Amino acid sequence: MPDWINTQTLTTYALNAGTKILGAIALWIIGGIIINFIVRMTERSMTARQVDPTLIKYADSTIRVLLRIVLVIAILSVFGIETKEPDEWDVKAEATTDRWTAILDRSLERLFERQQRVVTEKALGAKARKALAAGTLSAATVFDLDVWNKQMDEDIRPVIAGIVTEAANLAAEQTGEPVDLNDPAVQQYLDDQVARVQKANETTRAEIATAIQTAQAFSGGTEEDRHLLLKAAVVATFLHLLNSRRRTIAEHEAQTAYNAGTYISGEQAYGRTGGDGSNVTFTKTWVSMHDSRVRTAHRGLDGKSVRFDEGFTVGNQVLRFPGDPLAPPELTINCRCRLRWSKS
Repeated sequence: MPDWINTQTLTTYALNAGTKILGAIALWIIGGIIINFIVRMTERSMTARQVDPTLIKYADSTIRVLLRIVLVIAILSVFGIETKEPDEWDVKAEATTDRWTAILDRSLERLFERQQRVVTEKALGAKARKALAAGTLSAATVFDLDVWNKQMDEDIRPVIAGIVTEAANLAAEQTGEPVDLNDPAVQQYLDDQVARVQKANETTRAEIATAIQTAQAFSGGTEEDRHLLLKAAVVATFLHLLNSRRRTIAEHEAQTAYNAGTYISGEQAYGRTGGDGSNVTFTKTWVSMHDSRVRTAHRGLDGKSVRFDEGFTVGNQVLRFPGDPLAPPELTINCRCRLRWSKS
């Protein structure tokens, strides 16, 4: 069991779920009784007024259906399932992250395609073939981590900066609090997130290293067989990178950058007016996607609000916001949760 899922977390979640289920059952039973009572009273009133029986029957059915709909909505709310229309903040957040996800996805695609061409040429060229035969071929020979990290920084940092900037400006517009994007903390955040994105290069190099080791260890064939085995493994590595990992990285990092921009705007506003003993209270709220894909650790945080200078506690970790690049990967990878903040 992962260390961030402890007994207390599971117990708390089970108790919350059990309470919600019991509440839903009770609400369904009591709601049904109330609906039947209202329908009977309506029927008696209309009968006393000598309303046509057909109209009475139609009215009874209509009232029963409408009240059942209200009851179902009430039960869904017990489980935290939103049935109201999303507000302006949610609409803008979704539209912005979707647009930037597409931009980041395309930027990563261009980078990874270039990476594929260069690495494949180096791994399968004449020099690499001789080194493979001699057992001296290494991942560092065909995949220069420093070079690709530098390339990723140049290609991806501007996109992440664009997301952070737009999110911070949107939050400033919605809250009336200005934001300074030249603050050194913004640059530090960009450094943190770019460093996390660069771990994708570490994963790719590790897979290339495994492919080389497997080909070199293959003793049941000829030099040509080992070369073909390495070629197949390299092709598979980049197919997975381009067709699966790329999109996952784009979705995750775009959402994280958006949350970071929101967080930065709130942090600056709190620093100006909320942290000096004034009567202004700043809070930040964790908002999940309310579906089955939300991890258990995050489902329990949905709707939770804390003071802005506090963090969201998950197990023994504290996150500044959903997707926090300083948090352990198991708490952030594929996280689609959003951050909101407010003042009062």
